[in-house]
Amino acid sequence: DRICKDDNHIAISGTSMATPHVSGAAALLLQSHPEWSPEIIKSALMSTSLDLGLSPTAQGAGRINVLEANNAEISIEPQSIAFEMSTEQDHTENITIRNIMDKDVTVRLEILELKDQNGNEQNFSSLNVSELSITQGSSEDIGFRVVTEESIEGFYTGKILIKTNARNYIVPL
Repeated sequence: DRICKDDNHIAISGTSMATPHVSGAAALLLQSHPEWSPEIIKSALMSTSLDLGLSPTAQGAGRINVLEANNAEISIEPQSIAFEMSTEQDHTENITIRNIMDKDVTVRLEILELKDQNGNEQNFSSLNVSELSITQGSSEDIGFRVVTEESIEGFYTGKILIKTNARNYIVPL
């Protein structure tokens, strides 16, 4: 916790404190890109955020970086992935990557990490592609697949990395 320098102020943090900053960042992006939908703005803010090295449950997508978001080349939907596997042992989530540039873009994909609630690395997920090219104004779907030999309990977190030649994008799991 932060200590204030005097008795006239108070240090507070949390979602209520982040909301005005994120709203202002969204307004700046909309001013720069009036053609962007709310989904594209959300994707740009989340996927280009600075990873603070914490779990997605602690940091969310990270600290927003308006300059990186303004220069986003792709949008990703959903912007984060969460699902429950109670009895099924094979589950796939579809991710749509849209090229929002006026030129073709190539993306490389990898699962950066998948950890259980105790922080132990796990290896039961995969992506159906590792690289793809997306023409200007179009989109491609990829699959994030989780396959386990038995029912699993608890929660798992991770990150999918999507790279272009210009920047990295993160999808929190």
